[in-house]
Amino acid sequence: MTPRPVPDAVAALDRLTFEGIATGSVTLPSRTVHAGEWPRLLRTLLDEVSMVASRAAPLQAPLPRRWPMGLRLSR
Repeated sequence: MTPRPVPDAVAALDRLTFEGIATGSVTLPSRTVHAGEWPRLLRTLLDEVSMVASRAAPLQAPLPRRWPMGLRLSR
């Protein structure tokens, strides 16, 4: 099976997940999180990013302000 190219953001998340499995922690720009916390953070991020606009409250803060840890997907 030939590997297919993936977007840079997906590759960055994959590297972070591998880091958590290999070392027991994930190094984010603003802090290091335990590998057990990483899947919950990732799931929350994916839920928010994929949320249908009609479900989002119109007065909520934009996504970057709700994620103060400053998660940057490019490494």
